[in-house]
Amino acid sequence: MKYYIEDQEFGKIILTVNGRAKHFVMRVVENEVHITVPQGMTREDIEQCVNRNRESIRKLMKKDVDRRHVIDLNYKIDTDVMKLELVEGKRKGFYVHRSEGKCTIECEPNTDFASIQNWLKKVIMNELRLQAKFILRNKTQQFADKHGFKFTDLKIQSSKTRWGSCSASNSINLSVFLMTLPSHLMDYVILHELCHTVHHEHSDAFWALMDKVTDGKAHALRKELKQNYSTEL
Repeated sequence: MKYYIEDQEFGKIILTVNGRAKHFVMRVVENEVHITVPQGMTREDIEQCVNRNRESIRKLMKKDVDRRHVIDLNYKIDTDVMKLELVEGKRKGFYVHRSEGKCTIECEPNTDFASIQNWLKKVIMNELRLQAKFILRNKTQQFADKHGFKFTDLKIQSSKTRWGSCSASNSINLSVFLMTLPSHLMDYVILHELCHTVHHEHSDAFWALMDKVTDGKAHALRKELKQNYSTEL
């Protein structure tokens, strides 16, 4: 069941009543606040929860705006693994200059960036894929050789919901968006999936193995990834 309430600060808040929900869950999608509430909560209960969580909602809205920021000359991917930037050229047309781990997109003068957002995202995704095929494959194989892991296949996908996964047959999938992460977090995700070739669940044994291959930093790296990065351009 869905309905909405009007809030003076946030405008329309979309509410979803879920009989299985045990907590008040908030998210922001394209500047709209969505809240899942347990069955039985009154309007007064919901308004009180909103008031208690105003600062959290503001932070979610800011992240949503940042995530949807227009790709223009200010856009950059700048990590120790991958560098990508847009620069203004002096000639008509768009040109891509690439080398290992680096890409420069030369844009024609006075580009109307708002009108070419979809095209730019496709260009950037293509560059991420080209780099990922080399860098992610090499890193995965190097870690597998170093720690004695065995995997059956490796695929680079465009997943926006997870950084990686490992199937029951030990086939590993990695998101192309790993190319936007600093190397220590990229390595964490790769090692995470390789550890799943030994332990397919998140058991104590799995986390013990993760700590072994990350020098005891598994939980700290997991927290850093979860709090600071998302699978979005």
